[in-house]
Amino acid sequence: TLRRFVSGFSWTLLGTLAAQASTYLSLVLTARLLGLNSFGRFGTVQATLIAVFGVSTLGIGITSTRFIARYRVTDPDRAGRIIGLCSLTSLCSGALFSGALALFAGVIATHVFHVGDLTAAIRISAPYCALMSMNAHQIGALLGFEAYGRLLRAQAMQGATTLALTVALVSS
Repeated sequence: TLRRFVSGFSWTLLGTLAAQASTYLSLVLTARLLGLNSFGRFGTVQATLIAVFGVSTLGIGITSTRFIARYRVTDPDRAGRIIGLCSLTSLCSGALFSGALALFAGVIATHVFHVGDLTAAIRISAPYCALMSMNAHQIGALLGFEAYGRLLRAQAMQGATTLALTVALVSS
């Protein structure tokens, strides 16, 4: 059991480090390409998105991990139903919070940040909240199945994609 724990922890740590390193590198590149003022606006939109995402997940990732790990061997049908329910819940909550963020983007930009022209940027980023909510569930499911190698590959691909998209989108 200790060996499984150490192995799982090591894989998860490696994947997290890879994803965080690429995110950090993407932010450094973004700051260098955009300049201080534009990067501050970017950070404001990103922080808003992350705050909404934090609520939109509803703890589904942890729920997926816990119950899939518990039932994947003893009751696979139940584990499958839990995966389906968590998938549906993460999709619905992500869509709901993405919609709310898009709907209230003007209020957030104008009344919270006092920068009305951030409205469009917040609206454009809103759908990403749904994707991040579903991703949180999928990461939780992979952890529940102890699929650490697959999670590492997914995080490495996410990191490479983040870096490539950052360079492509910020440069244009």
